[in-house]
Amino acid sequence: MRSHTNSIRRSNRMFFLPLLLLGLGLLLSLSSDAASARGKHSKPRGTLVVKIAGLPSGSRSAVTVRGPKQHRGSRQAFKRTLSRTGSVAIERLRPGRYRINLSSTLLTKTTGGISAGARAYPVQSTYRASVKPRKTSRKTVSYGTIVNPGVVSVPEDEVLIVNNPLDPNLVVLSGVRNLSAGVILSISPGGKLPLGLLAKVVSSASDGANTAVVLSPANIYEVAPNLVLNSPVSVQPTSTSRSGVKCAAENGIEPYKRIVNPYVTGGWNTVKVFGREISIGVTVDLNFTAEVGANFTAAVGGSCSLSVPAVVFQGMAGPIPVYGSITGEVVAGLSAGARMNVGGSVKVKTGASSAGLPPNLFWIPHGSFSSPRFNADVETFATALASVGLKANIGIGAAVAANLHLSLNNSLDFGAKPGKCSWDLNLGSFSGGGTLLAWDISTPETPALYSKNLWSGCSGSYPPEPGPTPRAKLDWDTDSDIDLYIWDENGDQAYYADLEGIWGSQLINDVIPDDGEADHYAEEFYENEDPGRNYTYGVCVFNGDGGNVTLTVNDPGGGTRTIDRSLSGMGDNAVLTTSPEGQGFIPDWDWCQYSGWDSGEYEGRRGPATAGSHPKVPNLSSASFSPFEPATAGSPDSQDDLTMGPSITGQSWSPGARPAR
Repeated sequence: MRSHTNSIRRSNRMFFLPLLLLGLGLLLSLSSDAASARGKHSKPRGTLVVKIAGLPSGSRSAVTVRGPKQHRGSRQAFKRTLSRTGSVAIERLRPGRYRINLSSTLLTKTTGGISAGARAYPVQSTYRASVKPRKTSRKTVSYGTIVNPGVVSVPEDEVLIVNNPLDPNLVVLSGVRNLSAGVILSISPGGKLPLGLLAKVVSSASDGANTAVVLSPANIYEVAPNLVLNSPVSVQPTSTSRSGVKCAAENGIEPYKRIVNPYVTGGWNTVKVFGREISIGVTVDLNFTAEVGANFTAAVGGSCSLSVPAVVFQGMAGPIPVYGSITGEVVAGLSAGARMNVGGSVKVKTGASSAGLPPNLFWIPHGSFSSPRFNADVETFATALASVGLKANIGIGAAVAANLHLSLNNSLDFGAKPGKCSWDLNLGSFSGGGTLLAWDISTPETPALYSKNLWSGCSGSYPPEPGPTPRAKLDWDTDSDIDLYIWDENGDQAYYADLEGIWGSQLINDVIPDDGEADHYAEEFYENEDPGRNYTYGVCVFNGDGGNVTLTVNDPGGGTRTIDRSLSGMGDNAVLTTSPEGQGFIPDWDWCQYSGWDSGEYEGRRGPATAGSHPKVPNLSSASFSPFEPATAGSPDSQDDLTMGPSITGQSWSPGARPAR
């Protein structure tokens, strides 16, 4: 009986065992199919590398990265907080647009002229980056202005008495205030203080209602060791109206001048911070739109010279007063019988940058223009001229402390003679002064002068709105995937992963040739907003055997250059030039991103590197990147320029669809 029972049990096990194995096989098959399906339909991810610059080494940043939801069914969008300096890689990100927000941060350590307790402010509060599948996108975000502790700001309307409006050493403030010796007092320019106030408290005393403060001038660099200027300035109401005057009734000459939207850009760097190894440098620019012209209705001809009211502007760059004026006469003349109305507008940028090495520092003036729109409505043609003075005076900080001040004697000149009318922008003279830390900045004995033609012709209508301005074109003679990289003076980058990475400009197409296709489109770079900016150009072989590349560069002012280079293979690269020559951003040594870059497949080609000895590090030690001294060769981080200029947003554009390939 027992033997029979055991036999039945063995028989049952043999019967169920195949069924069990069959069931396990079906489960494994279904699991494999599901995993295969998930892998087939899942989207590849990308990497975003955020480089946080502008802070002393070891400081804490305040950076937040936001983007799209990372997983299906997730209720929250992506958010990551970064609190260190340097480069931070965020991997396996869903492709899409990401927003990087910067907040001010407190610095807890003393570094050079930066005191513990100083506060650092971002160059701009929001940056944008694009993450592409299987690509590594890079974005540099930067802090710019650093203000030391101990600065007290007082509204200008709380100033009751000033002993000397242009050079105050005693002020009376409303209310009882506890101002200890050594505190910096900051007051914006206004009626009682035309140049504002930036002064150190020597002593203070209160009578129970008001406070008298004895002062001595303060240096702008002890207040803000590093600063990025982007300061809209207010204009006196009487100066904003259009100034149109007649020389004399019988002359029939009515010239006019109007200045709109002035603002000051530039900045300085005096302390070594991460990502900015250039130790000394200052740039100051005044930006404005000039609307000028003249109506000629002369019966007998003649000339005149008129004094037009000055345009006075005042503002603040953080705690530091900014002030100045735009002055100049209007001179006009014509022959008898003319009936012409000429005029228009142009955006002007005029200023200067420091150059040289301490203690021998000097100013180099510069000027540029954009969006010129002029016309000449001619009823009866005659020889005529008009010159509108645009002398720009700029001051930053206390004048008596010799901080920074510039004077640039510009003019807009109209000329009409048989067959031609023209408007030209001219710089006739320049002077500057001030200090950078302990060193004086002098004016060259023979400053560089310039003259730029803005418009020619005698038509009766405005020219069309300016279209995209071509700045660079990259051609090559093989089927390799070769990429053009562009950096602006702020360090913003346009390349295959972020074609619109530089504001107001666009890299047209990431050209990837088919196998064997040596005749293909070029990669082209255009700018539309604020044309004439400084750029640095590099080329990198993403994939393939390299080839002979030709970069065509259109410099501001009309010059065209071509640069030829042979690239030997994947990862080979070169920083070819800057435009204009001698001015530009110096990228990191490992800027070139190519196939296999992330995996370390070509690690031997990526580092370590020294300037001039490695294919990824151009030898720039002999180049002069005005307005700053050249970066020190040998350190990868020593090749970042100081972020300057306004942080503004503009319109994007497209020059049109490319033809089908």
